[in-house]
Amino acid sequence: MAVLTGRMIAGDWITSPTRVYETYTPRHEYVPERVWAVIRPLVVESCEAADHSSVDAALAAIRATAQFLCWCHQQEIPLTAERVFLPDHVERFIATQTAHMTPASRATRRSHLRRVARAATKAVPWPQPDRVYARDAPMTAPLAPAEVDAYWDALRAQPTVTAERRLKAFMVLCLGAGLRAGEALTVSIAGHLGYTDADGMQVCTIQLPDRVVPIDTRYVPLLHELAEFDQSEPLVGPFNPRAKHPVGNLIDGIALPAKQRTLRLSRFRITWMVNVLSRDVRVSEFQALAGVVSAKTLETVAPFVPGRFTNGLWLRKAAGA
Repeated sequence: MAVLTGRMIAGDWITSPTRVYETYTPRHEYVPERVWAVIRPLVVESCEAADHSSVDAALAAIRATAQFLCWCHQQEIPLTAERVFLPDHVERFIATQTAHMTPASRATRRSHLRRVARAATKAVPWPQPDRVYARDAPMTAPLAPAEVDAYWDALRAQPTVTAERRLKAFMVLCLGAGLRAGEALTVSIAGHLGYTDADGMQVCTIQLPDRVVPIDTRYVPLLHELAEFDQSEPLVGPFNPRAKHPVGNLIDGIALPAKQRTLRLSRFRITWMVNVLSRDVRVSEFQALAGVVSAKTLETVAPFVPGRFTNGLWLRKAAGA
């Protein structure tokens, strides 16, 4: 059975950001009890607005925000989001209260506060974070076989039926069929799933508006298990489509394998891409399955697709022999 990630907070094993905000109490030497009673509502409300998707990120954010608002309270700054979360206040706090930290730790603390401040305010002129363009983004590596196996183990160790259903659905749709996170949200058995004749064989497929994608046979049994739920509902279960981060909200509560700090569906998708390209699928066919036309995707995936450079088979195939 997989060891699941989480944090022990106030004597409870916490596996979701929501539970972090409910149970967290700062150490008295950092935030006195009487001050915590005053600032806690604003701390929690502000951190919730930042919409963190992992326990570690939520815990780091609420720690930083609690200490920052404690300092604001000591400075007699009015405790409203628009009055405390000002760039000057954050920079002054970092300069005066984190001098004992390393430069990297100070930068991390500043980053947490800026994210919370940006989410909690409307009128404050917080600049948006720098956009990371695709050509500058770090390459996302596929899951190693042992990591994939760990997710299979984690399926049966989920804390709730809902969490098991969500992980099962994401494995079927993103790891077994390479769907993007947004595409995976609305797929249902009744509306999208079926069998397609593929050269004389019936293959389980997902019918999307722009393409048909076969499900890796290893994941079809999970799809059959999901059939016990309402087949007109999304496979991932009910969700709020108007939420700021609906995928992140669904991931909250899923207990992950020990070495996976967050569930990144992009790694599920690229793992599927590598698997497909390793099966002698042609480039044009791969692009049709993945729903991509850019060569950038191939450039990203190619280093992870094993070549047949040692036995000469690739030369024979290239020669048409």
